[in-house]
Amino acid sequence: MKWPDATGRMIRPCFITDDTWKECCAMKPFEATSGPLTIVQVAPDYYPVPPPAYGGIERVIHTLTERLIGLGHRVILYAPEGSGTSAELIAYAHGTGNPEGIRDRVTRTLPVHVDVIHDHTHSSVIGKLNLPIPTVCTLHATVHNHIEHPVYISRTSQLAAGDPAGCFIYNGVSPDEFDYAEQKSDYLLYMGVMSPHKGIHHAIHIAESTGQKLIMAGPVYSTDYFQSDIEPALKRNPLLQYVGEVGGLEKRRLLKEARCMLFPTCCEEAFGLVMVEAMMSGTPVLSLANGAVPEVMSGFPELVCQTVEEMREKAERSRFPSSAALRSYAMSRFIDEEMAQQYVQLYRRLIAGNKWSREGIGQWKELKRNDHALRQCERIILSDAAELDDRLHACYEESEIRHVQGDIVKAREAVYRSFEYAPPRAEFCCKLGHLYLEKKDYAKAAYWYKLATEIEPPSDRRGFYKEACWTWLPHLQLGICLYHTGNIQEAYRHNEIAREYFPDERHILFNKTFLEPLLAKERASANLQVEVQLTGPEDIPFRMQLALPGFLEETIAERGAWEPELAKLLCRYVKPGSIFVDIGANIGYHTLYMASRGEKVQCLAFEPHPDIYSQLTENVRLNEYGHVETYNHAISDNDGSLSFYRQSMSAYNRGLSGATLADSSASGSDFEPIEVEARTLDHSLKDEQKKRISVIKIDTQGFEYEALCGAMDIIRQSKPVIAFEYHPYGSRPLADIIGLLEGYELYKLQIWTGELRRMEEEDPVGYEQDYICIPSHYEPLIPSAQR
Repeated sequence: MKWPDATGRMIRPCFITDDTWKECCAMKPFEATSGPLTIVQVAPDYYPVPPPAYGGIERVIHTLTERLIGLGHRVILYAPEGSGTSAELIAYAHGTGNPEGIRDRVTRTLPVHVDVIHDHTHSSVIGKLNLPIPTVCTLHATVHNHIEHPVYISRTSQLAAGDPAGCFIYNGVSPDEFDYAEQKSDYLLYMGVMSPHKGIHHAIHIAESTGQKLIMAGPVYSTDYFQSDIEPALKRNPLLQYVGEVGGLEKRRLLKEARCMLFPTCCEEAFGLVMVEAMMSGTPVLSLANGAVPEVMSGFPELVCQTVEEMREKAERSRFPSSAALRSYAMSRFIDEEMAQQYVQLYRRLIAGNKWSREGIGQWKELKRNDHALRQCERIILSDAAELDDRLHACYEESEIRHVQGDIVKAREAVYRSFEYAPPRAEFCCKLGHLYLEKKDYAKAAYWYKLATEIEPPSDRRGFYKEACWTWLPHLQLGICLYHTGNIQEAYRHNEIAREYFPDERHILFNKTFLEPLLAKERASANLQVEVQLTGPEDIPFRMQLALPGFLEETIAERGAWEPELAKLLCRYVKPGSIFVDIGANIGYHTLYMASRGEKVQCLAFEPHPDIYSQLTENVRLNEYGHVETYNHAISDNDGSLSFYRQSMSAYNRGLSGATLADSSASGSDFEPIEVEARTLDHSLKDEQKKRISVIKIDTQGFEYEALCGAMDIIRQSKPVIAFEYHPYGSRPLADIIGLLEGYELYKLQIWTGELRRMEEEDPVGYEQDYICIPSHYEPLIPSAQR
């Protein structure tokens, strides 16, 4: 949180408005399972798309892109500079083997209204981002990249990669890009990388051993290999010809006129696109049975060889299927339209099954793409499958993003939109309050923050739930608003409520220090005594005199009770003829509540603060309760006197007085050390009373351990129910206090809501609890979660 230097020096708030409810326009759910799609194709950075010569992957990407456009879809292509396409091109600098550069380029510039991404990079760099947009990754090699939606280019490749989650779609070519001929020339053709893993050495051996001409076309894989293994063969045999990389018309001519293509691959071939290109030209392909070769050539198993020698023999015999049969086979299985249709079906299936999750909003924000985060919010809100929590989260995130962008009108609209799906919640009230607070419209800001404090929190907090908005935050911010509107007393009260959640939080403490002198001035000029009528058990009335202003007194006046659920629970154990003991009785609410049941219940109230004790006795006198005894001494672990830090009656929260201090630095300002009488509870009661104690309530601001130590004889004799409020700044840790209560089952009670928890249950932030200790002879309490 930041601090302004100007007027008030109050904490700057941290949240998001308008003063009227607003209806949102009806919107149609997002639908992309029919109609044209917007598809992003991402190419690797080796060659332009299409490639001028070698580049099977790039040719497939180009063919797929053009066919998708022909089918009516919008395609955005990420490809190296120099690419030519009918798609919308987003080019990136050519840098061989730099997938991270592609990834960064895509995440920085990805258009907003995209339905699906198709990643063709070797390492699936876009797929590995797990973006909220469905991402298909075609694996053009036999690899397992551990991505969500892998697509292999053959069944063989998928099985070899060991990826059961994927599917396969064959590569397709455009028949119009290849020339068909039945009349062939007298040469064999090798078209591929000049590399041993592609079998160039086998092709040379077959040509030389059969005395046939061989044309070799393709890039040099290694200059050293080319010079040591290929150049000597070229020099010794004039029938061997290397023509370099070819493309365009020259490639079409070579494929069309070759008597036979040799494809002696030695690797786990994922597909072998050049085989399809040759067959589309009416040219037979002799191949080694590695990788997907048998699958691609399944229509002509006689052309698939198990050994190089078998390939040599078949090349020598030259008995091949007809050119028409070869082209017909390629047309039936490997055309671009079929490939594109299969990919479109996959795109639509993934889009239909994609859950526009709220986690995706955070992903886009981390990538600094708020435009995509807003799109994600929109898709969640309009999705028929979205849960209520998801819609609320999306509205909340949208309002924050709009606010950061400075579009306050749309930030407000996002908040109002949440009201279409659920009643106002504290999270959205705090946002509205914040926008008004930024505008210094303190009255309207106070309205929303106050509403946030009044809304009942949801019982199920596992979904969309921001703890701060339901606990301390609106009280803190409301205190700021009230200060600026001149209501110092209420500003302090709400800041004190916030301090109950975070006693040592420096901003809240700053506000407290800032407001107290102003509050003291107000009190000096106006002190008010108010008498109120309250309701006890079975609707029996009792009265209290309240000295205003004061935190406890104002709470009682406003809510009509103090810790009402604690009072109700303890009352169940206070039986006629028994005694209720109130240690740290303050002005006597719990004592009077129990005493209102009549003279059959005796009440003993102990309060060491002299001025507060006077209020206690006045309240007892006001109700004419003869069965209530009051004592102006502290309950301790021994008799004598003790140092007591007394707050003056001008202090707002006078109930913080005690033998220990929450903040030792406060002793010189808020508290005056005095000596008070102290006795053990065992010595304060008569013998006959010790056996009739049914309930002991302890609220001694960190002195609970000593109070219990001084009551062990009574606890042994009566086994009363014990309730105590634990203060971490007290003299002993909680474990030591619990150690005194052998034979008791301990629970935690939310004193305002009645929520009951077992000791081992973790508490949510702001859980205002007292510890309830039930002796073993009573039935165990049932925690709220089990009811």
